[in-house]
Formats: sequence, C-alpha cells, structure tokens
Amino acid sequence: MTGVLRSAWSAPRAAPPPPRRVWRDGALIAVVALAAVAEGILRTDLAHPLLSVIALLAVLPTTLWRRVQPLWMLVIVLLPVDLILPTTLLYAGMFVLVMIYALYRWGSGRDLVIGTAVIAATLAITFVRGGSLDEVVGGTALLLATVLLGVVIRSRAGARQRLLDQVRVFEREQLARDLHDTVAHHVSAITIRAQAGLVVAQRDPRAALDALEVIEGEAGRTLTELRSIVRVLRHDGSAELTPSPQLGDIERLAGVRPGGASVSVAIEGDTGTAARRSADSRCSRSP
Repeated sequence: MTGVLRSAWSAPRAAPPPPRRVWRDGALIAVVALAAVAEGILRTDLAHPLLSVIALLAVLPTTLWRRVQPLWMLVIVLLPVDLILPTTLLYAGMFVLVMIYALYRWGSGRDLVIGTAVIAATLAITFVRGGSLDEVVGGTALLLATVLLGVVIRSRAGARQRLLDQVRVFEREQLARDLHDTVAHHVSAITIRAQAGLVVAQRDPRAALDALEVIEGEAGRTLTELRSIVRVLRHDGSAELTPSPQLGDIERLAGVRPGGASVSVAIEGDTGTAARRSADSRCSRSP
C-alpha cells in the first residue's frame, strides 16, 4: 500500500503539457457569470443571493490557471463556494466540477493525492453541515463521473503522446539509416577519389581529371539525396515518397562509371523484388 501511494505521489503531470490559454476559457467565464447573476436574481431560496453571486464571480478567474495550477485553483474555488456559503448556486456547483475535472486531467501525482483528500473533506463537511444523504450520494456519483472522465481523457492523451514519441524515434532511426546508406556512401567515395587524385596528379594528370569527374558525379548524387531528405523533413508535397533502395534495385548500378570503369550486374535467385513491387502497387491503389 505504501508503495502504491509513493508511486502515485511521484507521478508526473499529464503529457503533453497543457495550453495556458484557449478561447474556451473566456467563453466559460462569460457563461458561468451570466448564469450565476440570473440565478441570483431568480432564485428565492438563497439565504444570501448577493453574497453568493459575488463569491462566485470572485473565483471565476481561476479558470484561466486551472490547467497549470489545478490543485491551488480548486482549493481557491472550494473555500468560498462550498465551505463558507451555506447555500450555493447551482451553476457554482457545475463550475466546481470543471475545476475537479482539470485537477484529474492535468495535475501531478501529488496534486491528485492532496486534491482527493480535499474533495473528500469537503463532502464530509457538507454532510455534517446538514446535507441530506440523497444529496451526498448524488453529488458523489456526479463527482466520480467527472473524475473518471478526467482520468480517461488523460490516459488517452498520454497513450497518443507515447505513440507519437515512438513514431518520432522510428523516423529518426530511418533518417539515420538513409544518411548512412546513401549520403555517407557518396561522401566516402568523394574522399577516396580526392585522395587518389592528389596522389596521381603530378605524374598522371589524366587520372586526376578522371578523379575529379567521379567526385563531380558523386557530389551531384549526394546533393540529390540531401535535397530529397530535406523535402521529406519539411513535409513538402513534392517530396519523393519512394522507399529506400532494396537489393532488387542494384541493377541501377550497371553501366559505365566515370573513369571508364564498366559495371555489370547479374542477379540470381529470388530477391523479393516482385513481392515488393506488388506491395507498392497495392499501396498506390489504396485511398
């Protein structure tokens, strides 16, 4: 039991981090404020209608900070709304549920433990102060539904964030593999031919010229590969989305290379090219 409490206490805040301000905050403040004023005017069973409306309007700005400081904002709301006033506004109770939802949606483990204790103490005080059993049971059920909603949405958001993190890791690994298999290969070829050209430049200028031709070709291919990778990273619609070269693509190496070297390629056995091309054609036909 101690281990569970310690784990809950040290749990981090929700991921991804919450936004500080959204347009819905202003809309919520306006709606609750208008509803509270209307209820204070129309209801006749309120012991202190003016005081109730003023207390609610005083704590309404806590909405703006309910995501970044959910525990403190909930405590600020509970003090005047549930503990000081003997009879509260109906819409004030709905506002308290919003703050409770924010606690379980965005709060850290410590906030959740302390906030749960504060909420339980508030329910106990309400019951001792004269609240009927039906009111306590109904309020507890509504409270549990709000808590469950916050926990479920928090869990789903966390699962989505973990999935996005896994996708980012996979993309970084794929990018590193592409850089190693393509760009690093061309750069290595450039380095080797440049060193060879320096060695033979004095006694065989023609060989040095051939080396420069090879370097030029490899540099052009390197630039093409880098531009392709940059377009993909920028999410450019014109980027080539073809998969990385496979074993079956080795036929493209055949031909005459700079320097007069002739390259011939012979493939024996099943390289999986047909299966890959079939899969690519299915992907291209899918919506």
